[in-house]
Amino acid sequence: MKVDPEEVGFERYLTKEEREKLEEERRKEEERIRLLNADDAGVRAVKQMMGGTLEEKKETPLTEELVREEWMNKPKEDMDDDEIVKFAEFEAKEALIKEEREKIRKNLELELRKLKNEIKEICEKFDERLFVLYRRRLEYEYRVQEQELYIIKLTLSMLIEDDNVARRE
Repeated sequence: MKVDPEEVGFERYLTKEEREKLEEERRKEEERIRLLNADDAGVRAVKQMMGGTLEEKKETPLTEELVREEWMNKPKEDMDDDEIVKFAEFEAKEALIKEEREKIRKNLELELRKLKNEIKEICEKFDERLFVLYRRRLEYEYRVQEQELYIIKLTLSMLIEDDNVARRE
C-alpha cells in the first residue's frame, strides 16, 4: 500500500528547523510586499491629493457648523464698524446655511414620500400575484378532489357489481 500526504487527515508535524525556515520565508515575503507598497506612486498621489480616498468629500450645510464668537453676543450699539460688518456677514452666512438645510430637508422628505409610494406599489403588486397564485392553488385542489371522488365512485360501483355477481352465483 502507498499513502499520499494529501490522504493523511491531520497536519504534518514540523520540526523546529522547518518552522524557522517557514517563518523566515513569511517574513521575507512581508518585507518584499511592504517595500513594494512603500514607494507606490499611485498610492502616494492619492494620499497627497485626495486625503487617501478616491471619493470627493462634499461640504454640505448639514456638516458645516458656524461658531459664534463672544464679541457677537454684545449689543450692536457697543460694536465698532468692523465688528458690525463681520456680524452681518455671519448672520447672512447663518441664514444661507439654514436655507440650504431646509432645501435638503424638503428634498429628503420628497424622496421619502416617493420611496414609500414605490414600496406601496410593490406590495400591492405582490399581493395581487399572491392572490392569483392562491386562486390557482384552490382550482388545482378542486380538480384533485374531483378526481378522487370519481375514483371513489368507480371503486364503490365495482364493489357493488362484485357483490351483485357474488349473490347471483
